[in-house]
Amino acid sequence: MKNENDMTGKSFAIYARAGEEEIRHSLQRQIRNCMAYVNEVGGTLVSVHAELSCGCGPSQGPEFRALIDLIDEVGVDYLACESLDRLCSPVTDFTALHAHLDTKGVQVVTVGGMMGAYGTHRIAQLVSAHMRSDRKMRIRRGKALAKALSK
Repeated sequence: MKNENDMTGKSFAIYARAGEEEIRHSLQRQIRNCMAYVNEVGGTLVSVHAELSCGCGPSQGPEFRALIDLIDEVGVDYLACESLDRLCSPVTDFTALHAHLDTKGVQVVTVGGMMGAYGTHRIAQLVSAHMRSDRKMRIRRGKALAKALSK
C-alpha cells in the first residue's frame, strides 16, 4: 500500500525572499532549510528561485514570475518555502496564488511541514485582516448609501 504523503521522487521548486536588511544570510538560510527538507523527504529539486524584496510584493519580483512560468510550462509537484510570508503577504495575493497552484496540482510546503503551525497561524492572521478590512469597507459603503438615501 502506497503512502499518500510519500514525496520520494516528487519534483520540488524552492522560493526564498528576504528584505534588504536581512539580505544574504537570510536567503542562504531559507534555501539551505528548504533543500534539507527536499533531501529529507527524497524529493527531486527542479529549481531554486531567490530574490530581495522590492517593496512591491513578491508577485512583482522577477524570480517569482520565473517560478510561476516554470510551474505553468514544466510543472512541479511541490513548492517549498521557509514560511508562507516568504511567498506572499496580502491575503488576496495568497488566495489568488493558492487557486493558481491548485489548478496546476502544486502543493505548497513550508519547511515546518505541509502546513506548519506558523503557516496555519499566518493564514488565520491574513484571513482575519482581510475580513476586518472588508467589514470596514461595507460599513463605509452602508453609511454612504444611507447618507445618499436620506437626501
